Amino acid sequence: MASDQARELRARGIAAAKAGNKEEARQLLQQSVRIEPRNEAAWLWLASVARDAGERKLCLEQVITINPNNPTALQALQTMTGGGDPPPAARDSTGSVPSLRRLTAPPPAPRAAPLDPDPSPTPSSLRVKKLPGAAAYTPPQRMTEQEIMAQPPGIPVPGQERINDAHKQIDRLMIELTEPLPTYNWTRKRSGRAGEGDIVVYRLYVTAGIVAAMVLLGVIGVIALNNSPQLQLVVYGASPTPTVTPSVTPTNTPGLTPTPSLTPQRSPTASPTVSFEITPGDPFSPPRATAVYPQINAREIAEAFQAIQRGNARAAIPTLAAERQRQASFDPAPFYYEALAYLALDDSESALETLEDAQSRLNERNTREAKPLLDSGFAQVYWRIYE
Repeated sequence: MASDQARELRARGIAAAKAGNKEEARQLLQQSVRIEPRNEAAWLWLASVARDAGERKLCLEQVITINPNNPTALQALQTMTGGGDPPPAARDSTGSVPSLRRLTAPPPAPRAAPLDPDPSPTPSSLRVKKLPGAAAYTPPQRMTEQEIMAQPPGIPVPGQERINDAHKQIDRLMIELTEPLPTYNWTRKRSGRAGEGDIVVYRLYVTAGIVAAMVLLGVIGVIALNNSPQLQLVVYGASPTPTVTPSVTPTNTPGLTPTPSLTPQRSPTASPTVSFEITPGDPFSPPRATAVYPQINAREIAEAFQAIQRGNARAAIPTLAAERQRQASFDPAPFYYEALAYLALDDSESALETLEDAQSRLNERNTREAKPLLDSGFAQVYWRIYE
């Protein structure tokens, strides 16, 4: 897992170095050598993008520590030392770890003198001198792209202008890293949540709409009630009282049986005076007879009633039947006296049919006046049937 990560970082660093992004390549290659410090190619490419000669020399020493016979590192060190012997592979007693720490340490202060005598190096000044006793150089054969990528890179020598630009970038990064973090002052939030005011306004609109609709319905209802008599009758009129439909066969309800007693419950008290509530009688002016109920206003009905009183009820029935057929509005009197005529003839069924016909013509306007008379007729018919 670590080797795969180091390989990926190394490949990305090599690609960045080939593209000219030295800073990015340096960071990627440094991460690669931290994970895999014994890789020659990573140290060689890191030397090619080093900030200064000291860092480049350190990278080359790491390569020689790993492989003392690496020709590229040997030639580069010989060029940097001016043709002398290369430095020893490792001077520290702790191996390659101190050199790795020096590589990852903060960069040194910029130097006043350039690395090379010529600030604008030419290819001729960068040529590698042949070591004494080295074998003759043989040009390589044509190589594939994969083989070219596998070869370690050369060690270019940067000019003074690039070194100065690198120092400026380092100074700018150091200033950015040393700047203090901004301070934050936490304050208590005094306003409501986002959108809470809009929800309150929306609820007020909905409430106002409902109230307006209710007020409008109330106004319409009052106007309709004032202009509609039928609606007024429904709202303000009296509700009809339900009545019990009488049956032909009476039902005797058993009650308490009184116990006979010879002892009177109340003893009359003798009084020598007459109560003032008793009206004194007059033998010369007898009391007036009770008036006929109901009052008869039509002459034909009065004649028919007199015929019934004389015992000629059969002659009164046609007159009463014609009178109730001739009336424009409902009048219970002809039906009532016709039922009495049938009772005088012992025809209870016809009397009951006549009263039921009258009861079917009752409505809300004539029930209060006509129903008591019809109930009286029904009572007489039922009493006759019971007898």
